[in-house]
Order: sequence, then structure tokens, then C-alpha cells
Amino acid sequence: MFENFKPSVKKMLVKIVESEMTTESGIILAADSDETFRRGCIMALGRDCEDKKVGDTVIFGKFAGLPLLHGYVILDEKETYGVE
Repeated sequence: MFENFKPSVKKMLVKIVESEMTTESGIILAADSDETFRRGCIMALGRDCEDKKVGDTVIFGKFAGLPLLHGYVILDEKETYGVE
């Protein structure tokens, strides 16, 4: 959907990776609502994003960035906590 999207300086387009929890009996549950952070895969980078590249998984705050359609978010580089 965002194949040709080019983020502005020090911004990145991230696809959110939904975390799941599995019970002992194998039932898959949605991520816990009191998680304070999320993970996402970098799909596009703006200029001057240091120490990150397309394909990296970043950790960021639950309410960080500008949410877009289909599980994407635009983040400022300083909104990320680190790279996994």
C-alpha cells in the first residue's frame, strides 16, 4: 500500500507487528492491553536516520507516532527505544 512512500527527514514508516500470547492449552490470545510498548518492522526511512535500516525491528511506545491504515505508523526517529 505504501510502496512509493518516502518519509520526511528523521521519520520512518513502520508496519506494526502484533504480539500474541499462547496459553498452555494452545489458545492464542491478543496482546495484553497494558503493554506499554509495541514492535514494528521498518518499511521506509527518511534521510538522516542513524543506526537503522529498512527491515530492522524497532521498539516504540504504545501511543507513539501517527497511525495510518492497515497497521502502519509514521514514527519520528526519537520516538523509538531501540532496534531488536
